[in-house]
Amino acid sequence: MTSNEVAPRLLAAAAVASMAIAAFAADPDVRIEDGVLTNSKANYYFTLPERWTVKDSPDAQHLTVYLPDSTASVTLLYDLARSDGNPISLALVSALGPGSDFTPDNAGTPSRLGGQMAIELRGARTGRDGGKERVRCIATERGKYTLTITSAVSEAESKAADSQIDQVIRSFAFGKPPRKRGNGAG
Repeated sequence: MTSNEVAPRLLAAAAVASMAIAAFAADPDVRIEDGVLTNSKANYYFTLPERWTVKDSPDAQHLTVYLPDSTASVTLLYDLARSDGNPISLALVSALGPGSDFTPDNAGTPSRLGGQMAIELRGARTGRDGGKERVRCIATERGKYTLTITSAVSEAESKAADSQIDQVIRSFAFGKPPRKRGNGAG
């Protein structure tokens, strides 16, 4: 690889790093270490897929990660459960957005998230750019809180992003990530 080919890649990596640093400035409780994103204030962690980074983290309850140069994003909402109905159903409706034209593929599938029982919806809606996007929304209740993970990606990119979105959901756990053990050399 020539220096003319390396320079643009380094600039792109620096831009992604500076965006991640700016996002972390909003909430110092969110950090990425060894490919694991930890939100210590909301008490959860998950594996961040390769090349994904933090887009927005205004506070401990809201976090969005995304894949640069793609429409793929995953938003986590950790909020007090609403008491005016079924908290999980209300969390799903809230995560999909008011006035959304979301069309579900199914009526909701029982699932698990972070070791908790959850409900998952998959379907399509019109994105902010007017194009169709695939949406996956999974919600669980933990004590007085609901946690909702919502992914959105253009239909054209959905097959390529599915495994990375699945990685976030499958690796999600409450608590602190396990500590890495040393190699025993001392």
